[in-house]
Amino acid sequence: MYLCPYLNNGVFNLLIFDKDKILNNLNINDLIGIDDKTRPNDNFPDPFMNSCFIDRGKVFINVFHSKLLCMYHFTYSYFDSKITSSVVTT
Repeated sequence: MYLCPYLNNGVFNLLIFDKDKILNNLNINDLIGIDDKTRPNDNFPDPFMNSCFIDRGKVFINVFHSKLLCMYHFTYSYFDSKITSSVVTT
């Protein structure tokens, strides 16, 4: 199992796949209701998105919306294709 978080023209995406197939290709913006105004900064060492596997088919997802200066984090079940926690905004 692999995770590939990426930012594509202001849209946060998370690709979840194994060696045979793509299990999920999430559009995080649509999932949590944010716009596509985030743009990367040159030479900025910290990522705008991170994710990691946790237990029982879930991933932890963390994104930073640079225009709003807000961090969003939540857990998502790739087995059930739904958010499994509240979306916390800081």
